[in-house]
Amino acid sequence: MVAAAKASGEARLISTANLNAYVNRFGGVMNWAINEGYLDRNPLKWLKLPDPVKKRDKRNPFSTEQLRRIFDAPIYTGCRDDANGYAIPGDQRPRRARFWVPLIALFSGLLLNEICQLEVSDIREMDGVACFNVTSGVSLTGDEKRVKTNASERVVPVHDELIRCGFLAFAASQRLCGETNLFPELPFGHLGYRSTAISRWFTRFLENADAKASADRMSVPQLARPLNLHVLRKHLPLYYGHFFCHVLHQDYVLKLGSDAATVKRDMLALLDIRGAEYPAGA
Repeated sequence: MVAAAKASGEARLISTANLNAYVNRFGGVMNWAINEGYLDRNPLKWLKLPDPVKKRDKRNPFSTEQLRRIFDAPIYTGCRDDANGYAIPGDQRPRRARFWVPLIALFSGLLLNEICQLEVSDIREMDGVACFNVTSGVSLTGDEKRVKTNASERVVPVHDELIRCGFLAFAASQRLCGETNLFPELPFGHLGYRSTAISRWFTRFLENADAKASADRMSVPQLARPLNLHVLRKHLPLYYGHFFCHVLHQDYVLKLGSDAATVKRDMLALLDIRGAEYPAGA
C-alpha cells in the first residue's frame, strides 16, 4: 500500500511515530482480550518500528520570514471572518481563539493545549503582574485540564505585547459575558483535548499564509523558539541585568558552524516583531 501510494504521488503518508502510537493503542485492546480470556498472548507486544527521525528533529522552529507571513495574514490585518473567511482580506478583526492562540504561543511559550484549555480565572494578577496560571486537574466546568508533566504547572507573565494587542481587555470581556473558558468555541477532540480542532486548522492556516515548508514539521508551540536551532541548549541563555533599571542582557553560545551575523540579524528581526527596544539607552 505504501509503495502504491508513493507511486501515485501521494505525499500524505502516516509517520513512523503515528504508526507506533496506533500499534500501542491497539495493543491495549489485545491486553483487554487476554484479561477476558479471548487470547493467550498479545501479538503486538514489543512490536515497534524504528523511527529514523530523532526526537529533537521532529519539530523545526519557524524562521523569521515564516513568522512575518503568519502575522501578516488577513486574520491579523483584516479578514472577512474567522470561520471560513479567515484567509480572505476584509474589514473584520475578530478576536477569538484563532487570533489569540498563535499570539499567546509566540509570546509565552505555552503548549497548544495549555493555551486552549485556559479558563478566564487562569488570567490573574500576581504581585501587580498579569499572569497565565497553568494548572491541571478538574476545571470549573467539571472538565479535565491536562499538562505534560507535574512540573508543567507554572505561572507565566503575560507579555507586554499581548497586553498592547488587547489580550487583557479580551479576557475581561469574557469574564463580563459570564464565560468560564477563555475560548469557549473550542470543542473537545476525540482524545479529550481542546487543542485538536485548532491544531488541524493551524495546518491549513500555514498553507494559506504560505508559511509552511514542505520538508518541515512545525506546530504552534514552535512559535516561541525560532532561533534555538543555532544555540547550544546547555548554554541557553545567560541573562543578567542592571540594578534598579530595566536593561536586560542575553548572552548566547552558538553551535559550531552557525553564522553569528545571520543569527544576530534574525534575532533583531524577532525583537522588532516583539516590540523590544534596543540598544539600551543612556
